[in-house]
Amino acid sequence: LKKIYFRVLNFIIKWVKNSSYYKLDILPDTVLRSRLWDFLDTVHARNLSDNVTNIRKSLLGDRIRLIQTIEQLPPEQLDFGLVTSSDDVKLTTVHPLEFARQVTLYEWELYSRIEFWEVTGKEKIKSPNFELSLQFSNKFKCWLVSSIISAEHLEDRMVIMQRVADLLIYFDSLNNLQGVQEAKAALLSSPVFRLSETYDALISKSKCHYRNFFESLRQFVHDDSANVYFTDYQEKLHRIHPPGLPFIAVGDKTQLIHLELKHPDWVNASTLPFSTVPDTQNSNSGCLVNFWKCRQLAELVEYYLSFQQTPYNFSINKSIRGFLETLNPLNTWGVDKENLFDDIMYEKSLKIQPRQSDSFCTVSRERNLKPVEIKIAAALNLVQPDPKLTAESREFRSLLQMISTVTNRSSTLTSTSENQFVKEFSNIPDKAVEQTSDKSNTVASLTLNDPLSSLRNSNDNSSLMSDTDKRSSHLKPFLMSELSDYVIFKFIRFIEYFELISF
Repeated sequence: LKKIYFRVLNFIIKWVKNSSYYKLDILPDTVLRSRLWDFLDTVHARNLSDNVTNIRKSLLGDRIRLIQTIEQLPPEQLDFGLVTSSDDVKLTTVHPLEFARQVTLYEWELYSRIEFWEVTGKEKIKSPNFELSLQFSNKFKCWLVSSIISAEHLEDRMVIMQRVADLLIYFDSLNNLQGVQEAKAALLSSPVFRLSETYDALISKSKCHYRNFFESLRQFVHDDSANVYFTDYQEKLHRIHPPGLPFIAVGDKTQLIHLELKHPDWVNASTLPFSTVPDTQNSNSGCLVNFWKCRQLAELVEYYLSFQQTPYNFSINKSIRGFLETLNPLNTWGVDKENLFDDIMYEKSLKIQPRQSDSFCTVSRERNLKPVEIKIAAALNLVQPDPKLTAESREFRSLLQMISTVTNRSSTLTSTSENQFVKEFSNIPDKAVEQTSDKSNTVASLTLNDPLSSLRNSNDNSSLMSDTDKRSSHLKPFLMSELSDYVIFKFIRFIEYFELISF
């Protein structure tokens, strides 16, 4: 009898001390708590008094989940100094290692709120915290796809895909299996993976580490290695040490569903070992509880949630956190369903690289990345991603110095061009201004038919205009209706100078 008491009390201790079990089963049920208290009063064995005392303390105390505390200071953030608000956050303005840290920290916080009863293979079970984690995972994957497809210029698109590859590598080093799957899903999504010309360029023009990465990614799809990936995920999950972040949608959820559907909750004693046929009548008449199934489910859920006890030791970047909290790429593209978003991305992908049978589609070939973003990308592409990179490392400090140089040079050139503009227009002779009223009507009428005709027919300035001046002819119709020939010439020279230094 004492052995039975001991086993029952040990079970109750685990039941009461676990905050999730207590909050779900015991806390809302006053009758159950009263009966449990009465049961404890019947236990008089001295060797069980400690167990009884622990249970009573747990019933009287606050239910707080135990999370390992971290005394070590977090690593210094790898800040480029280009992000001052959430609107500035892009794959090209944040160091990929710092971005991976911030995403991992936010995803772990969402994961840490998941209760055990939310992790199940049954349908129609409300799982608010689990759904929030899954929704963000889908949003982040969609944002990565959108970032790639929105880069219409080939070199810009290559840079974005290289940054996504960096994220995948850094996620893997941080044991963020959810992030690894998000980055891989983005690169293998149909709108992105069909861009064979971009993949060919990445393989032929990139450094060795990127070439190997994208070659293996393409080979992964050609080999149809879904089962291999599932096996690799399971091995990785059981090999990592906390802190870590599993991705339940890959393996754990599938196993839970199989356990629920393949094995019944009740079994007949006459049919042992357990039958694999589900109990369609859902009747427990003459049956025993399938504790084997309960134990399998419990072990799977317990292991999945075990990483909640060890948080990541990273500090929060407020700008990036604000960006992640408000991330909604579907809203950005004006849709409310993921399948509609996928359709839009596929249409844009067809414009970038049409099918062989389709006619040629024209897209913008101008680079949208700023000079400083292009310089950062070039510097990052030279070396392999280093998970141990610090803010004090020589590599990162050199990168900051380069960013500062490019930024200062751009500011200096902009200031110089503005001063040149003021100087040019301050030296306009009065005669040129007086001629405006006489020539404006004639110039305007000529430019409607031929923007260059006014320059060809102008005796004053035709000798001064060069081939370079003609490239800005799209500006002349607006200018000629208001300014004299002399002013037009000076303004166009300034515009071309400004475009040149901006490029």
